[in-house]
Amino acid sequence: MEVTIISSLQKALALQRALKKLLRADYPSESSRTLAELLFVLSDNIAERLLQLASKEGSALAEVQPDEVLVLGRAMAQLARLAEPVARSRAENVPWGIILPVETLCRRVSPESRVIIHPQWEYNYTYYELMKPLRRIMAGVGGERVEALFEGYPSYFAVLAFPAVEEFNILQSAAWGHEIGHHLNVVFGITEHVLEHQILDPSDIDVAVTEVLRIGGQSQFPPESREQLRILILERAARATRNWVAELVSDVLSVHVFGPASLFAFSDIVPVLHPLDQPDVTHPPARLRMRVMLEELKRLGYVDLFAESQNGETEEAVKTAVSAEFARLQALCEREPTDGGEPYYIPALKASQAAIPIIVEEVRKVSTERWACSVTTLRQEVFKLVERLIHEIPPCEIDDSTKLTGRPVSLAGIVNAGWLYRILHRQRLIVKDESDAVRWQEMLDKLNELILKAIELRDIRWRLLPRSSTDESSEDRAQCRHPN
Repeated sequence: MEVTIISSLQKALALQRALKKLLRADYPSESSRTLAELLFVLSDNIAERLLQLASKEGSALAEVQPDEVLVLGRAMAQLARLAEPVARSRAENVPWGIILPVETLCRRVSPESRVIIHPQWEYNYTYYELMKPLRRIMAGVGGERVEALFEGYPSYFAVLAFPAVEEFNILQSAAWGHEIGHHLNVVFGITEHVLEHQILDPSDIDVAVTEVLRIGGQSQFPPESREQLRILILERAARATRNWVAELVSDVLSVHVFGPASLFAFSDIVPVLHPLDQPDVTHPPARLRMRVMLEELKRLGYVDLFAESQNGETEEAVKTAVSAEFARLQALCEREPTDGGEPYYIPALKASQAAIPIIVEEVRKVSTERWACSVTTLRQEVFKLVERLIHEIPPCEIDDSTKLTGRPVSLAGIVNAGWLYRILHRQRLIVKDESDAVRWQEMLDKLNELILKAIELRDIRWRLLPRSSTDESSEDRAQCRHPN
């Protein structure tokens, strides 16, 4: 037992040494360092517990239970795994222009939120919250004053990962709207409110059982095991319904966060990677998700915005191109599914469809101008910002002939202007050979560079010039290190 304790202690000290190294690293946001500090505090608590065990002698040492050492060792290993987001979020891995808008948005919703963003080689955008598992790990370790270890630290640590190959694709970061939606869902508990309603219809379970048997389940599930099949479908339906509701909540929230840009980013990613009508236990069909986002954009007035009378040649061209894109997405959403899908998911699909009006209502209860995008804001900003992009000027402000500096703009305005410019040029795109594709990519690189620069210049303005009552407070702002 003594050897096991000493070995565990050595590993705990090795973890602390690694965390000290992470604390000395450079990060685009102070959130990464804050998490590293918390992990060090927690690992130090485990090291102290192991040191107390190692110092015992004789009969006292013999009374140490193997499970006690095992719990401490496993907790240490779990803390080490949760240090990975910190290591991946070093400054050289994450563009500064991505950190600032995402963390600022999250802190406007919840000042007690901190965000860590890091790349991953999986082509996916993902979200998870760290404080709950950290508290669970330390509760498992036990001991006195466990909660005191967390005093002074944020209530939420949101960890978001993005595809490393899209490192500088700031327009694609509108997909963060969905991941931010997951965080808002955690903060507001919207999924739990939705699931309080009876959305899963027991009769749909019977329909799914009949369909499974019809397409070949007779031999797998003979009459004496039909109840087993029903339980299997019910369990899968309950799990899928919870997951799908959470995804749809995040989709609707994303529309409130970034407006049309969220749908444009989603429709640019998901159909390339996933069949539109094939769900899984974690995600509903992509076509349904796009339809929900498009309908919410209509309800909020964004689609009508691009049907309004035009004011100038640029605005006319943009509205024509974006209206055509909305029409394309509408047709895609209305198209009949290419296959019937797995019958196991029939109950979850019906439940999710029943949940949509409830989701919309719950999201609107929490959506405020403090963090949400709005039609009014886009109407005032976005077309003038596209004009700046056409002239290769970062869309960081709107020109004001009466003042030395321009009028400040929203982060959502900047990101949406980028997407409208991209859609405008995509309408004119003809790719016949590799050189055409290369020119398109070069144009996108230039566009992303302008958007990143606009976010940087907007922040410089915030730091140096007097702020209006609608600007973020210093408590809202992400604690980011400015790029050199």
